Amino acid sequence: MAESYLIVMGIAFAVLFVGGCLNSMTGQSQAKSLNSRFVSLGNMGGKTYDDIVSVVGEPRAQSSSGGITVCTWGTSPLPGAQQYQVTLVFENDVFTRIADETTTSP
Repeated sequence: MAESYLIVMGIAFAVLFVGGCLNSMTGQSQAKSLNSRFVSLGNMGGKTYDDIVSVVGEPRAQSSSGGITVCTWGTSPLPGAQQYQVTLVFENDVFTRIADETTTSP
């Protein structure tokens, strides 16, 4: 009985450990991938919202008022994973500036 319990606990530990490692690796590659897509844009001056979205995908959050649009892209917050987030400001759908850029390590 005790032997079966130890085997089950060992398997559970192994599954949780491997799952945690995979979560961490997935989150790190998501963060690096999103960052790489932004870097591939080069100088974003003069690029339109559609130009940027065609390379990096749709933002996670967006708000607009009076011709100014603020958009935030970011990776999913996975436990123990690196996270990347960037917020851009557009005026009349043309990029004007990076409002915030954050990389968080586990």
